[in-house]
Amino acid sequence: MNKKFIVSTIIGSLLIPAMAIAQSTTTNTETVLTVTAVTPTPAQLFTSCSQIATEKRGNALSTAKKTYDTAIANALSTRREAEKVALAITNETEKKTAIRLAMDTYKTTVKNTQTESALARKNATTEFETDMKSCSETKKAMLAKDLADKKSNIAEKKTEKKENVAEKKGEIKQAIEIKKEEIKKVQEEKKVELQKIGEEKKAVVEQRKIEAKTLRENFKNKLENLRSFFKKKAPAVAVPETSTTTTQ
Repeated sequence: MNKKFIVSTIIGSLLIPAMAIAQSTTTNTETVLTVTAVTPTPAQLFTSCSQIATEKRGNALSTAKKTYDTAIANALSTRREAEKVALAITNETEKKTAIRLAMDTYKTTVKNTQTESALARKNATTEFETDMKSCSETKKAMLAKDLADKKSNIAEKKTEKKENVAEKKGEIKQAIEIKKEEIKKVQEEKKVELQKIGEEKKAVVEQRKIEAKTLRENFKNKLENLRSFFKKKAPAVAVPETSTTTTQ
C-alpha cells in the first residue's frame, strides 16, 4: 500500500511540474499554446522519491515528538494537580498515599508515553527504509526498461538496416536482370539483323550469278547466231583431193 502511494505521489509530483513545457505563440487573432511532454530520468525520479520519503519520515518524527511533549506536559500537569489535592489532605497517611499515587501515575504515564514515542520513531524509520527500497526498485525498473528499450531500438534498427540492404540487393539484382534481358534482346535483334543482311547479300550474290549465267548464255547464243549467219553467207569452197604416193 505504501509503495503504491509513494510511487503515485512521486509520479504526480514529477509529471505535474516537469512533464509539461509550455510555449506560447501569439498571432494576429489568437494565442496558440504548444505543450511538449518531458519524461523524467531514473535519477530525477529517484531524487524526487527520496525527497518525499525523507519529508514523510521527518513529519512522522516531528508528530511523534509533539505527541510525546504534549503527553509529558499533560502528565506533569495532572501530577501537579493531584499533588495539590493530596497536600490538602489532613491525614498524613492518606496524604502520603495520595502523593505516592500521583507520582506512580506520572511515572506510568511517562513510561507508556516513552514506549509509544519509541514505537512511533521506529515505525517512521521502518517506513522510511521501505520507501527508500521502493525508490531504488523503481529506479532499477526504469533503468532496466530504458536498457530494454535501447536494445529493442538497436534490434529494430539492425532489422530495418538488414531489410534495407536486402531490398537494395533485390533492386540491384532486378536491375541486373533487366539489363541482361535488354542486352540479350539487343544481341538477338543484332543477330536477326546480321542474319537478314547475310541473307540479302546471299540473295544478291545468287542474283548476280544468275545474271552472269544469263549473260554467258546470251553471249553464247549470239555467238552461235553469228557463226550461223556467216556460215550461210560465205561461198562454197572446193576442197582439192589429195593423192598419196607410195615409194617402193
